Amino acid sequence: MNDFDFIEIESIEDDGEEIVYDLNVPNTACFFANDILVHNCSELVLAASDACRLLLVNSTSYVIDGFRPFAKFDYKLFHEHTRIALRLLDDMVDLEIEAVDRIIAKIHSDKEPDHIKSVELNMWQKIRQMNVDGRRVGLGITGIADVIAMMGMKYGSSDAIEFTETVYRELEVAAHIESVNLAEERGAFPACEPSRYERSHPFFDRLKPFIPADVWKKFTTIGRRNIGLTTSSPAGTVSIVAQTSSGIEPVYMLSYKRRKKVMNRDDNSDNIIIDEMGDRWQEYSVEHPGLKRWMDITGENDITKSPYYGATAMDVDWHGSVKLQAAAQKFVESSISKTCNLPITTSQELISQAYIEAWKSGCKGFTVYRDGSRTGVLVNDNEKNVIDNQPSEIFDTHAPKRPKELKCDIHRVTAQGETYLVLVGLLNDRPYEIFAGLSQYVEVPKKIKTGILVKNKKNKEGIVTYSMRIPIGSDDQLVFNDIVNLFDNPHYGTLTRMISLSIRHGIPMQYLVEQLRKDKHSDITSFSNVIARVLSRNYIPDGTKTLDRTCPQCESTNMQYQSGCVSCADCLWSKCA
Repeated sequence: MNDFDFIEIESIEDDGEEIVYDLNVPNTACFFANDILVHNCSELVLAASDACRLLLVNSTSYVIDGFRPFAKFDYKLFHEHTRIALRLLDDMVDLEIEAVDRIIAKIHSDKEPDHIKSVELNMWQKIRQMNVDGRRVGLGITGIADVIAMMGMKYGSSDAIEFTETVYRELEVAAHIESVNLAEERGAFPACEPSRYERSHPFFDRLKPFIPADVWKKFTTIGRRNIGLTTSSPAGTVSIVAQTSSGIEPVYMLSYKRRKKVMNRDDNSDNIIIDEMGDRWQEYSVEHPGLKRWMDITGENDITKSPYYGATAMDVDWHGSVKLQAAAQKFVESSISKTCNLPITTSQELISQAYIEAWKSGCKGFTVYRDGSRTGVLVNDNEKNVIDNQPSEIFDTHAPKRPKELKCDIHRVTAQGETYLVLVGLLNDRPYEIFAGLSQYVEVPKKIKTGILVKNKKNKEGIVTYSMRIPIGSDDQLVFNDIVNLFDNPHYGTLTRMISLSIRHGIPMQYLVEQLRKDKHSDITSFSNVIARVLSRNYIPDGTKTLDRTCPQCESTNMQYQSGCVSCADCLWSKCA
């Protein structure tokens, strides 16, 4: 069979109905959610169909005699390399357009009818047009915290804030000059209106004094090659490879233990750590590379004498964190990916104060991390018996009392040719209990999505029974008595009781789902996957962090649920793809 042969469908089976949520905001990729402006990319604000093209300049490469009293920053070389980087990014736009053209040509050559190809063709044509019209790029810096230390300053101090503003200003100046020169050489982006740049604008008013007069004249008459030039991206993986601090962030910790998930169950290395959920991790000690370079250059072993001491993520005063980001933002066209780290005792009022100060300071975006609010794979050396801020003791919990009646959601799932009915009882709109089994024993009309679970009095044998009633009119209802026995699920009953017990005692839903999906050899594997599918798709909010904290594609720890599927928020890898 070649690529263009059609496939005949022999049969279609009804797999029930699923609620699908979709958000499409015309002409933009942002919207307001509870008064917060939400973008699909925090540090590079994109219009619909636009692309995120990022490139980083390693700022540590321009420090001469770092960690010495006479250290200095080579602005001339930095300027030269920044202009080369901007030209490279503009070339990347052309390469991307060429790739999109090949995709469009392939769609045109496909044998499917035009009405089938039109949706995909329209999408790629919009992407192409957006790339051509704006030619947006995102040039940034990584390693700023290391540069500050190499220059003998403390991150967050007044001199470090002033220095950071100067570096980012020089980045913008060099990028702007090169984009204007490229416009003269290759043409400005088609949507450019140079006359607009003659008007007063806070950003360009700040920039103008640092741009040569002849370049500024070309800017207001010819324009620029690119609609957007600079940003500040997270730079996590890139900085690990480059052995620098990440982007504009302070060094997170000077010394810590890093954990990498071990997928091979037969690996019995000495440094294998098994966490509270049974997952296996390889643990190894890490010292920040910049600190090691400081030790090598100075011959010192006392880290309290280093410029890094007292300047890590949790050391930096939040005022200094905000001011440093705001200083860089003065000369960054898009937004900045940076985190303001706060201790676990931080109040809601203080967090609100930090956000307000960031807004008043001119930051286009701002992030707060309250210690202990999420799990990770970086473990403080002083926390030998604590894994990812989890408590070191087991505490008793008490489930809320079940009322006589609970509203329930009715789900239908097909697995391995069998259709299952899953009833999820809700207390205050949260799952409280589950009843499930083969749907052939409980025939509920497919159009019905909700019902009421009733806890009955004990029968003659002293057993509590449950029934379900479904109102189907003002004076009529369907009633299913003793639903446990109706399901005829002797092998499934124990599992659903244990899941119900876990849910009502507050076990996080993602923990249950991931445990249900681990058993590959049980006789009830299909059934456990059915329950996991229902719970993950319907009762785990998008953005919930997972226990599988390492992305197999980029090794990011930013793993979360989206539409019931585990995905990476950094590289967009998805387990369901």
